Amino acid sequence: SSDLVKNLQHRITWIEQWQDGALVLSSVPESIGLLLKEDLLSKTGAVLLVPQGCSSLLPEILPPGFKADPKTVYKPKSGTNLSLAFDPELELQDIVLNPPAGKTIVLAPSKGTMETLYIKYAEELETKGVTLVCQGLSGGQGRMQAEFEGAKAPAIWLMTPWSFEGIDLPDNTVDHLYIKALPFDHPSHTVLSRRAQHFGNAFMEYLMPRLLHRLFRLLRTFARLKSADANLVVMDERIFSKDYGRAIKAYLESFSGAQVAEVKAAPKEKAGAEVKEKKAAEPKKKTPAKKTAKKKVDDAQLP
Repeated sequence: SSDLVKNLQHRITWIEQWQDGALVLSSVPESIGLLLKEDLLSKTGAVLLVPQGCSSLLPEILPPGFKADPKTVYKPKSGTNLSLAFDPELELQDIVLNPPAGKTIVLAPSKGTMETLYIKYAEELETKGVTLVCQGLSGGQGRMQAEFEGAKAPAIWLMTPWSFEGIDLPDNTVDHLYIKALPFDHPSHTVLSRRAQHFGNAFMEYLMPRLLHRLFRLLRTFARLKSADANLVVMDERIFSKDYGRAIKAYLESFSGAQVAEVKAAPKEKAGAEVKEKKAAEPKKKTPAKKTAKKKVDDAQLP
Protein backbone atom coordinates (compact mmCIF):
# COMPACT_ATOMS: atom_id res chain seq x y z
CA SER A 1 0.00 0.00 0.00
CA SER A 2 1.02 3.64 -0.37
CA ASP A 3 1.20 4.08 3.42
CA LEU A 4 3.62 1.16 3.69
CA VAL A 5 5.85 2.57 0.94
CA LYS A 6 5.80 5.97 2.65
CA ASN A 7 6.77 4.46 6.00
CA LEU A 8 9.70 2.61 4.42
CA GLN A 9 11.29 5.74 2.99
CA HIS A 10 14.84 6.33 4.26
CA ARG A 11 14.87 2.85 5.77
CA ILE A 12 16.79 -0.34 4.99
CA THR A 13 14.31 -3.19 4.58
CA TRP A 14 15.00 -6.83 3.85
CA ILE A 15 13.51 -10.31 4.18
CA GLU A 16 15.53 -13.02 5.90
CA GLN A 17 14.85 -16.70 6.39
CA TRP A 18 15.54 -18.22 9.81
CA GLN A 19 16.82 -21.74 10.42
CA ASP A 20 13.31 -23.02 11.14
CA GLY A 21 12.20 -21.82 7.69
CA ALA A 22 10.28 -18.76 8.89
CA LEU A 23 10.46 -15.60 6.75
CA VAL A 24 10.93 -12.35 8.66
CA LEU A 25 10.58 -8.80 7.35
CA SER A 26 13.13 -6.52 9.02
CA SER A 27 13.63 -2.78 8.74
CA VAL A 28 16.00 -0.23 10.31
CA PRO A 29 16.63 3.49 9.68
CA GLU A 30 19.12 4.13 6.90
CA SER A 31 20.74 6.89 8.97
CA ILE A 32 20.97 6.60 12.75
CA GLY A 33 22.34 10.15 12.92
CA LEU A 34 19.25 11.71 11.37
CA LEU A 35 17.00 9.70 13.68
CA LEU A 36 18.99 10.81 16.75
CA LYS A 37 18.87 14.41 15.60
CA GLU A 38 15.10 14.34 15.08
CA ASP A 39 14.17 12.50 18.28
CA LEU A 40 16.93 13.52 20.68
CA LEU A 41 19.64 16.00 19.71
CA SER A 42 17.32 18.73 18.42
CA LYS A 43 15.06 18.49 21.46
CA THR A 44 17.43 18.40 24.40
CA GLY A 45 21.06 18.63 25.34
CA ALA A 46 22.87 15.30 25.18
CA VAL A 47 26.26 14.02 26.27
CA LEU A 48 27.80 11.20 24.29
CA LEU A 49 30.58 9.32 26.09
CA VAL A 50 33.23 8.00 23.70
CA PRO A 51 36.77 6.63 24.11
CA GLN A 52 39.55 9.16 24.63
CA GLY A 53 40.67 10.60 21.28
CA CYS A 54 37.71 9.25 19.30
CA SER A 55 35.41 12.26 19.25
CA SER A 56 36.04 12.64 15.51
CA LEU A 57 35.34 8.97 14.77
CA LEU A 58 31.57 8.93 14.97
CA PRO A 59 30.28 8.02 11.49
CA GLU A 60 26.54 7.50 11.21
CA ILE A 61 26.07 8.61 14.84
CA LEU A 62 26.21 12.36 14.36
CA PRO A 63 24.21 13.68 11.38
CA PRO A 64 26.06 15.52 8.58
CA GLY A 65 26.85 19.11 9.51
CA PHE A 66 25.96 18.64 13.17
CA LYS A 67 28.39 20.46 15.45
CA ALA A 68 29.51 18.75 18.63
CA ASP A 69 31.61 20.19 21.42
CA PRO A 70 34.15 17.52 22.40
CA LYS A 71 35.37 17.70 25.98
CA THR A 72 37.61 15.38 27.96
CA VAL A 73 35.71 14.39 31.08
CA TYR A 74 38.07 11.61 32.08
CA LYS A 75 41.66 10.97 31.13
CA PRO A 76 43.03 7.56 32.15
CA LYS A 77 46.33 7.38 33.94
CA SER A 78 49.29 6.38 31.81
CA GLY A 79 49.89 2.68 32.16
CA THR A 80 47.02 0.36 33.02
CA ASN A 81 49.12 -2.60 34.14
CA LEU A 82 48.11 -4.44 30.98
CA SER A 83 50.73 -6.51 29.20
CA LEU A 84 50.11 -6.24 25.45
CA ALA A 85 51.75 -8.40 22.78
CA PHE A 86 51.43 -8.89 19.02
CA ASP A 87 52.20 -12.41 17.81
CA PRO A 88 51.08 -13.23 14.24
CA GLU A 89 52.85 -16.61 14.29
CA LEU A 90 50.80 -17.99 17.17
CA GLU A 91 47.96 -20.35 16.20
CA LEU A 92 44.77 -21.18 18.07
CA GLN A 93 45.78 -24.82 18.15
CA ASP A 94 48.98 -23.87 20.01
CA ILE A 95 46.96 -22.18 22.76
CA VAL A 96 44.51 -25.08 23.11
CA LEU A 97 47.15 -27.81 23.21
CA ASN A 98 49.52 -25.82 25.45
CA PRO A 99 47.24 -23.64 27.58
CA PRO A 100 48.94 -21.00 29.70
CA ALA A 101 48.60 -21.08 33.46
CA GLY A 102 45.41 -19.54 34.75
CA LYS A 103 42.18 -18.91 32.87
CA THR A 104 42.17 -17.95 29.22
CA ILE A 105 39.57 -16.49 26.87
CA VAL A 106 40.18 -16.90 23.15
CA LEU A 107 38.25 -14.71 20.72
CA ALA A 108 37.93 -16.74 17.52
CA PRO A 109 36.89 -15.28 14.16
CA SER A 110 34.00 -17.69 13.56
CA LYS A 111 31.80 -20.31 15.20
CA GLY A 112 33.09 -22.92 12.75
CA THR A 113 36.66 -22.39 13.93
CA MET A 114 35.67 -22.77 17.58
CA GLU A 115 33.55 -25.85 17.03
CA THR A 116 36.33 -27.57 15.09
CA LEU A 117 38.81 -26.99 17.92
CA TYR A 118 36.33 -28.15 20.56
CA ILE A 119 35.33 -31.35 18.76
CA LYS A 120 38.94 -32.20 18.02
CA TYR A 121 40.55 -31.54 21.40
CA ALA A 122 37.87 -31.47 24.15
CA GLU A 123 38.28 -35.12 25.18
CA GLU A 124 42.07 -34.97 25.08
CA LEU A 125 42.12 -31.87 27.26
CA GLU A 126 39.68 -33.40 29.72
CA THR A 127 42.10 -36.27 30.35
CA LYS A 128 44.79 -33.66 31.10
CA GLY A 129 42.56 -31.81 33.57
CA VAL A 130 42.03 -28.81 31.28
CA THR A 131 38.51 -27.38 30.99
CA LEU A 132 37.51 -26.30 27.47
CA VAL A 133 34.34 -24.25 27.11
CA CYS A 134 32.99 -23.43 23.65
CA GLN A 135 30.32 -20.96 22.64
CA GLY A 136 27.45 -22.81 21.00
CA LEU A 137 28.46 -26.26 22.25
CA SER A 138 28.66 -25.78 26.03
CA GLY A 139 25.16 -24.50 26.73
CA GLY A 140 23.82 -21.00 27.18
CA GLN A 141 25.76 -17.99 28.38
CA GLY A 142 24.84 -18.48 32.04
CA ARG A 143 25.95 -22.09 32.02
CA MET A 144 29.23 -21.28 30.25
CA GLN A 145 29.99 -18.47 32.70
CA ALA A 146 29.35 -20.74 35.67
CA GLU A 147 31.49 -23.55 34.20
CA PHE A 148 34.39 -21.23 33.39
CA GLU A 149 34.23 -19.47 36.75
CA GLY A 150 34.09 -22.72 38.71
CA ALA A 151 36.71 -24.59 36.70
CA LYS A 152 40.18 -25.16 38.07
CA ALA A 153 43.03 -23.63 36.10
CA PRO A 154 44.03 -24.10 33.41
CA ALA A 155 40.76 -23.40 31.64
CA ILE A 156 39.97 -22.05 28.16
CA TRP A 157 36.81 -20.41 26.86
CA LEU A 158 36.36 -20.11 23.08
CA MET A 159 33.97 -17.37 21.95
CA THR A 160 33.47 -14.63 19.38
CA PRO A 161 34.43 -10.99 20.04
CA TRP A 162 30.78 -9.98 19.82
CA SER A 163 29.83 -12.39 22.63
CA PHE A 164 32.75 -11.33 24.83
CA GLU A 165 31.33 -7.82 25.20
CA GLY A 166 28.30 -9.18 27.05
CA ILE A 167 29.76 -11.72 29.48
CA ASP A 168 29.48 -11.24 33.23
CA LEU A 169 32.25 -12.66 35.41
CA PRO A 170 33.71 -11.60 38.78
CA ASP A 171 36.78 -9.40 38.93
CA ASN A 172 40.18 -11.09 38.68
CA THR A 173 38.76 -14.04 36.73
CA VAL A 174 40.59 -13.82 33.37
CA ASP A 175 44.37 -14.12 33.13
CA HIS A 176 44.85 -14.16 29.34
CA LEU A 177 42.90 -12.78 26.39
CA TYR A 178 43.80 -13.80 22.83
CA ILE A 179 42.32 -12.06 19.78
CA LYS A 180 42.84 -14.20 16.71
CA ALA A 181 41.56 -11.75 14.08
CA LEU A 182 40.72 -8.06 14.10
CA PRO A 183 36.92 -7.99 14.52
CA PHE A 184 35.97 -6.05 11.41
CA ASP A 185 32.33 -5.96 10.36
CA HIS A 186 31.48 -8.22 7.44
CA PRO A 187 31.48 -5.99 4.32
CA SER A 188 28.40 -7.72 2.88
CA HIS A 189 26.28 -7.21 6.02
CA THR A 190 22.80 -6.12 4.93
CA VAL A 191 22.67 -2.92 6.96
CA LEU A 192 26.35 -1.95 7.10
CA SER A 193 26.94 -2.39 3.37
CA ARG A 194 24.07 0.02 2.68
CA ARG A 195 25.26 2.63 5.18
CA ALA A 196 28.79 2.29 3.85
CA GLN A 197 27.55 3.82 0.60
CA HIS A 198 27.31 7.18 2.40
CA PHE A 199 31.12 7.46 2.41
CA GLY A 200 33.69 8.02 -0.30
CA ASN A 201 36.16 5.66 1.39
CA ALA A 202 33.90 3.29 3.30
CA PHE A 203 36.73 1.26 4.77
CA MET A 204 38.69 4.11 6.34
CA GLU A 205 35.76 6.43 7.10
CA TYR A 206 33.20 3.88 8.34
CA LEU A 207 34.53 0.37 8.98
CA MET A 208 37.79 1.46 10.64
CA PRO A 209 36.10 3.72 13.23
CA ARG A 210 33.65 0.92 14.00
CA LEU A 211 36.58 -1.46 14.51
CA LEU A 212 38.38 0.94 16.86
CA HIS A 213 35.27 1.41 18.97
CA ARG A 214 34.77 -2.36 19.13
CA LEU A 215 38.37 -2.87 20.22
CA PHE A 216 37.80 -0.29 22.94
CA ARG A 217 34.75 -2.20 24.19
CA LEU A 218 36.76 -5.43 24.23
CA LEU A 219 39.51 -3.76 26.25
CA ARG A 220 36.93 -2.24 28.59
CA THR A 221 35.37 -5.65 29.21
CA PHE A 222 38.78 -7.24 29.73
CA ALA A 223 39.80 -4.50 32.18
CA ARG A 224 36.71 -5.32 34.23
CA LEU A 225 37.42 -9.07 34.35
CA LYS A 226 41.21 -9.36 34.29
CA SER A 227 43.57 -10.37 37.04
CA ALA A 228 46.40 -8.13 38.23
CA ASP A 229 49.02 -9.62 35.88
CA ALA A 230 46.73 -10.38 32.94
CA ASN A 231 47.96 -10.09 29.36
CA LEU A 232 46.41 -9.46 25.95
CA VAL A 233 47.80 -11.01 22.76
CA VAL A 234 46.71 -9.93 19.27
CA MET A 235 47.44 -12.65 16.70
CA ASP A 236 46.35 -10.95 13.46
CA GLU A 237 49.25 -10.59 11.01
CA ARG A 238 47.57 -7.56 9.41
CA ILE A 239 48.91 -5.52 12.32
CA PHE A 240 52.28 -5.72 10.51
CA SER A 241 51.38 -6.45 6.88
CA LYS A 242 48.80 -3.70 6.24
CA ASP A 243 49.25 0.05 6.30
CA TYR A 244 46.19 0.51 8.51
CA GLY A 245 47.64 -2.05 10.93
CA ARG A 246 50.08 0.54 12.29
CA ALA A 247 47.18 2.81 13.27
CA ILE A 248 45.39 -0.05 14.99
CA LYS A 249 48.56 -1.08 16.79
CA ALA A 250 49.15 2.46 18.05
CA TYR A 251 45.53 2.70 19.18
CA LEU A 252 45.80 -0.49 21.24
CA GLU A 253 49.13 0.58 22.71
CA SER A 254 47.57 3.84 23.91
CA PHE A 255 45.50 1.85 26.42
CA SER A 256 48.36 -0.20 27.80
CA GLY A 257 51.39 0.53 29.93
CA ALA A 258 55.00 0.32 28.83
CA GLN A 259 54.87 -3.45 28.40
CA VAL A 260 54.36 -3.99 24.66
CA ALA A 261 55.94 -7.01 23.02
CA GLU A 262 56.20 -7.77 19.32
CA VAL A 263 56.78 -11.14 17.73
CA LYS A 264 57.06 -10.77 13.97
CA ALA A 265 57.04 -13.60 11.49
CA ALA A 266 60.36 -14.37 9.80
CA PRO A 267 60.63 -12.75 6.33
CA LYS A 268 59.85 -15.15 3.51
CA GLU A 269 63.05 -14.18 1.72
CA LYS A 270 65.10 -15.41 4.66
CA ALA A 271 63.27 -18.70 4.79
CA GLY A 272 63.80 -19.14 1.05
CA ALA A 273 67.51 -18.42 1.35
CA GLU A 274 67.86 -21.06 4.02
CA VAL A 275 66.22 -23.63 1.75
CA LYS A 276 68.52 -22.72 -1.14
CA GLU A 277 71.56 -22.95 1.12
CA LYS A 278 70.44 -26.36 2.34
CA LYS A 279 69.95 -27.62 -1.19
CA ALA A 280 73.35 -26.30 -2.25
CA ALA A 281 75.00 -28.20 0.58
CA GLU A 282 73.41 -31.51 -0.45
CA PRO A 283 75.40 -33.68 -2.88
CA LYS A 284 74.00 -33.74 -6.37
CA LYS A 285 72.44 -37.01 -7.45
CA LYS A 286 73.12 -38.40 -10.88
CA THR A 287 70.03 -38.77 -13.05
CA PRO A 288 69.71 -41.97 -15.10
CA ALA A 289 70.15 -41.50 -18.83
CA LYS A 290 66.62 -42.61 -19.67
CA LYS A 291 65.02 -40.14 -17.27
CA THR A 292 67.21 -37.34 -18.58
CA ALA A 293 66.19 -38.04 -22.14
CA LYS A 294 62.54 -38.18 -21.18
CA LYS A 295 62.82 -34.87 -19.35
CA LYS A 296 64.23 -33.23 -22.49
CA VAL A 297 61.32 -34.53 -24.54
CA ASP A 298 58.82 -33.23 -22.00
CA ASP A 299 60.48 -29.81 -21.98
CA ALA A 300 60.33 -29.67 -25.78
CA GLN A 301 56.59 -30.29 -25.64
CA LEU A 302 55.90 -27.23 -23.44
CA PRO A 303 54.31 -24.31 -25.30
